[in-house]
Amino acid sequence: MNRGPSARHVPLLLLIVALTSCTGPPVIPARPPVALTPIVSITAPTAGAPVAGTITVAATATSDLGVAGVQFQLDGVDLDAEVSIAPYAVSWNTAPAPRGTHTLTAVVRDTAGNRATSDPVSVTVRLCVVLSVGGRQGLAHLGALDAAKARAGRVDCVVGNGIGALVGSLYASAPDADLRARYWGLISRYAEATRSEKASAAALGTCVGCFVGGAIGVNAPDPLELNRFQRVLDVYFGGLRIEDLGQVQFATGSLRVETDGARVIILTQGNLALAVARSIANPLVFPGLARALAQPSPPPTFIDPEEDRVAAVPVQDACALFGPARILAINVTDTAAIYSPNPACDVIEARVDPGHVSPRALQVNGPEFERAYRAGYDAVASVTE
Repeated sequence: MNRGPSARHVPLLLLIVALTSCTGPPVIPARPPVALTPIVSITAPTAGAPVAGTITVAATATSDLGVAGVQFQLDGVDLDAEVSIAPYAVSWNTAPAPRGTHTLTAVVRDTAGNRATSDPVSVTVRLCVVLSVGGRQGLAHLGALDAAKARAGRVDCVVGNGIGALVGSLYASAPDADLRARYWGLISRYAEATRSEKASAAALGTCVGCFVGGAIGVNAPDPLELNRFQRVLDVYFGGLRIEDLGQVQFATGSLRVETDGARVIILTQGNLALAVARSIANPLVFPGLARALAQPSPPPTFIDPEEDRVAAVPVQDACALFGPARILAINVTDTAAIYSPNPACDVIEARVDPGHVSPRALQVNGPEFERAYRAGYDAVASVTE
């Protein structure tokens, strides 16, 4: 039987129709989407870092359309001009920034005008106060510390030697208390302790003056007076240890005298009252210390480090211990502080001349004490305006 051409070609026609209906028009591969938002992140400094001096603030930035520029900001205010060429970085002089926490951000702008802001990075400007040796003139440290508190809100660390160790420890052990009241409270406690030991009024005046390099009474100081002062101070501090102070870091120095020489020891831990007693010990006013040092083979003894010119105003120790930091050095001596420059620390030195300070000012809250206090306050106010 003859089926004809149409019958023979039906399966082929059906195959062509089927293939055409299944494949449809040609498929064009989709292009990847274009990222419309650029990306930026701060790489330096690291979050939570203490900062001082002039530092570099840096960021990385990317955009599929091309980065047009990166604008750094400090506490929401532009920091220098926009940076249009990688690497994206600016220098920040931290000196004008007040003590406390500051926030850094970076804003990237691409060639199409799209913008994005980095995650914020918080950094801290710390204030460390250095208190010099200086005998009775060191009463000015009380006013200087109060001025620093008034301007900065809080002092983060204190390094003091001699009378500076005493005043600094009074602040560090109770930073929210009235500093003058702390000082007079200590003197009152010492007077009570002296009376309980049946000391004479003249011996009391001498004892109060021992730790500031001058005698108040007419009698020679008793060798046990320094020990008595240490005991009273320990009770006043409640047995505090340096490492347990908490809010304010503290350090002091003492000159350790041995048979083969003497060297400055920095005390950053242990009993607070003992550390202060070692720093204020002056062989010129404590006969017991003088006799011990005069022996052919004297035992190791800790004394006031005032003879060491670097330790007299311990800026270098403060920077090494607590930097990066802004250092406010209160100097009541007659010579400038001696230290090696360190980029980790901004140093502001306040030279204080309280004039003549008599022994009476140490134990009587009167005009002479007030004058020394005011000299310290005004000196710090003038350098921190």
